[in-house]
Amino acid sequence: MEFSKDDLEKIAFLLEAVKQEQSPYFQDLKKQLDHWGTKILESLINFHQLKSNNSTLKNLIGTNNTISNTTLFDERLTEIEKQQERITKYLDKFISLLTYPDRVQDQFKALWDAIEDIKNQPERVELLKGIMEIPRGEVIDILEFYTIKANGECGMSRNTLAKMCGVDRSTISKLENTLVKKAPSEYLQPYTQQESTLVKSDQVKLTIDGQDVGNLTIYKSDYCAAVITHYAIKGNKTALHNLGNFCLIGMTKWIHGITGYTIAK
Repeated sequence: MEFSKDDLEKIAFLLEAVKQEQSPYFQDLKKQLDHWGTKILESLINFHQLKSNNSTLKNLIGTNNTISNTTLFDERLTEIEKQQERITKYLDKFISLLTYPDRVQDQFKALWDAIEDIKNQPERVELLKGIMEIPRGEVIDILEFYTIKANGECGMSRNTLAKMCGVDRSTISKLENTLVKKAPSEYLQPYTQQESTLVKSDQVKLTIDGQDVGNLTIYKSDYCAAVITHYAIKGNKTALHNLGNFCLIGMTKWIHGITGYTIAK
C-alpha cells in the first residue's frame, strides 16, 4: 500500500497522540479496558457463586439422591465450565487491548521512518517555464523565464539575466557577491545583504511537468528589474534596450488596468 506525504503526516500525528495518551483512540481503549475488566469481575463472582451453590447442591444430593437433583448438579457443572470459558475469553480480550498500542507502534514504525525521510528531503517546487528566442546576428539567444506554479512568484535564470544586461554570467555572480557588503548603485541599495534568488536547485527540488530540473538559479523578478536598470544607467545598450521594452509592456498593462480594458482571450 502506498502513502502520500499527507497520509504519512496524519499517521505520525496519530502515533504521537497515542504516545501522549490524548487521542480519541486511547479514550476508546480505556473504555474497552473498563468494559472487559468489569466483565471479568462479574464472571469471577458468578463463577464462585456457582461453585458455592454447587457445593451446597452436592451435599444435598448426598442426603437426597434424586434424578432431578443429579440433573441440576450436572447442569451447574456445565454452567461453571462455560463461565470458565467466558473468563478466559474476557482475559484474552483484556490482555490483547493492553498490548494493542505497542503492536500498533511496531506496525507503523516503518511509516514513522518514512515520514522522517520525507521531512529530510528537499522541498519540491513545480515551475512553469517560458522561452524567448532573440536573434543576435547569426546567433539566437535563448531567454528562460520561470514562474512558481503554486504562488505565481516569478523570475529568470542567471544566464538570462546576464544576456538581458549585456554582460556575461560571471559578472552577475560577482555583482551578487558585492551586494553582500555594499550596493554599487542606488538602484541595488534595497538588495544589500538581502536574498536576491527566488529558488535554487541546490536548496529545493525543482521540477517542470513533474521532471527534475538540473543545476538552476532563478532570480526574483524585482531584483532582475533593478539589475537591468543598474546596467542601463551605466550605459549598457543591451540593458537600456531591454529596460525600455519592459517599461513599454509595464506602461501598457498599467494603462489597460486603470482604464478597465481587458484583452479578449
